[in-house]
Amino acid sequence: MTSPVARRPIHKRAVTFDVYEREDGLIDVECTVQDSKPFAYPDRDRGVIPPGGFIHDIACTLTADGEGLVNAVAVTMRDRPYDMCEGSTAAAQGLVGRSLTRGWRKALAEILGGTCGCTHLREMLGSAPTAFIQATTALRQMQRIARGEGQYEGEKPYWIGGCHTWAEGTPVTERFLAAHPRHRDDGHTRS
Repeated sequence: MTSPVARRPIHKRAVTFDVYEREDGLIDVECTVQDSKPFAYPDRDRGVIPPGGFIHDIACTLTADGEGLVNAVAVTMRDRPYDMCEGSTAAAQGLVGRSLTRGWRKALAEILGGTCGCTHLREMLGSAPTAFIQATTALRQMQRIARGEGQYEGEKPYWIGGCHTWAEGTPVTERFLAAHPRHRDDGHTRS
């Protein structure tokens, strides 16, 4: 991206997700949010944070089964503006038993909303379902191929109808449905 006017960097937020298939069959979704400034920043509790030093460096691992049911939550605040922020991590244990694929944002608001939790943790975890779904969908497809099955066996993929590109009737959806006709709904007509 280009800017039509001169500008200088004043803040960087990096949010990363790494997803792992565990030996016990569960899935770990590791999430990290890191906020930094390109200049020395005077922090009220920690003193001056050097350029590039983290104001926030928060990590969370969600351990879930293949369907997205959270079995365990581990949160660490390696860097935070106030020592008191660490007290917000205990609330994240309320996510155990919740589904990453159904009602996740509502659960985040209930469990980590307002003064119960940490805004940065809640914002970061809002994208965890996407990372989980992308990782496990690809994993299932690779497992089917390894078994000699078709890549898209079973029900029509969940992503059809989920965004602009995959709307019913788009060229992308039509190409997919032509290649995998068993996923076509009865009432669907080609455009």
